[in-house]
Formats: sequence, C-alpha cells, structure tokens
Amino acid sequence: MKPDYGIALSNDGVLSETIIHFHNFPFSNITIINEKHFSIFLNIDYKGISQALSTDFDLEIMKELLLIIPPEMKENIESTIGKPAFFGNSIDFKETKYIRIATKLGKLQISSSENYIPLIIQEIHDLPNQEKN
Repeated sequence: MKPDYGIALSNDGVLSETIIHFHNFPFSNITIINEKHFSIFLNIDYKGISQALSTDFDLEIMKELLLIIPPEMKENIESTIGKPAFFGNSIDFKETKYIRIATKLGKLQISSSENYIPLIIQEIHDLPNQEKN
C-alpha cells in the first residue's frame, strides 16, 4: 500500500485551513460514494515518493464538474448518480480531463485496512462564466 499524500502534507505541517492548488489535476475516474458524495483517486509524486491521493467532493462540486467535462464523461456520470447499485463503485474514463482545483485537507479517516486524509475540493477553476480574480 502506498503512503498517503494527505497524511504526508499534515506531517509536514500543512494546516487544514491551507488552500492547496492543483493547476493540472487529472480527472480520469470517479468513485460514487453515495448520491451526494464522490471521490477521485490517483497517485501523485511527493518528495520523490509515489503517494496515494483521495480527493473528495460533494454534489455541488459534481454539478460544476459536469459543466466542464466532455459529453461522453458527463453522460456516463449522469447515468449512474443516484443509483444505489453504483454506490462505492468507480467509473474509469477513456480520456483524462485536466482541471484546476483548490482543495483543503479533510479529517483523518481510520479503517482496518488504511489511514488517510482526503483532500476536499473547495473550488473548480475555469468554470463557464466564472469571474476572473
């Protein structure tokens, strides 16, 4: 099992209120936790070590994602959201959409198989009609 990126950031002193920006975040899969919670899992290099990264978000962020992803990805997601049979399952896309996001560290998650700190998406940049700061 790979070390967790969120735990590594926390151990390095990153605070939960710190905004962590990703300017080229690869959106190539989605896990549907339930009808209101979602996650993107990937590996990221940090300090020369491949780390596991869980990036979690809610339905409002999902609605924003649906505005910027290719139609085939959108159709795939929309056809499975809200269907209990898909809860806990992942969808892998044929292509990767790179997005710009702002995240914060979430809370430590402890289970029998792993401990991790997810990053929680706070904002998706480059949305249609989004004001430029």
